[in-house]
Amino acid sequence: MATFFVTFPRRRRGPSRRDVAAAIERTIRQFPELLDYYIKLKEDTGDEAKAVSRDKVDEVKAIFVKQLQRAVEDIEQKSTFYEKSWTSYDEALERAREFKHYVEHQDGYRVINRNGQPFSSEAEVQLFFGLIWCRNRVRRQS
Repeated sequence: MATFFVTFPRRRRGPSRRDVAAAIERTIRQFPELLDYYIKLKEDTGDEAKAVSRDKVDEVKAIFVKQLQRAVEDIEQKSTFYEKSWTSYDEALERAREFKHYVEHQDGYRVINRNGQPFSSEAEVQLFFGLIWCRNRVRRQS
């Protein structure tokens, strides 16, 4: 049994980086026109990729703004959050407690979460909270 493991080395999960680099180099040497085709393909699809990316960004931005508008309106209806001052530490702390109460006890999490799903990153949460906190002109635009 011990000779089995010595005779047959363990299987690797795939080629090493060195193996891949060597294979790429051999392929390019043998078929240099592939490199030209690859470059041409990237040039031809680059503008298309930019347009798709721009469309996705615009779509996410629109969803984010609508979500923010709904959250601000809901907070205004269910709490006195925006009536509270936040010029001192104690006032800001009280306002943060009011927001926490809204999220946890007045179903605010349903409005704040995107389509029932939580935010995907901490940066997104911080941005959304900052915009809600300040209520920066997110009223519905006619």
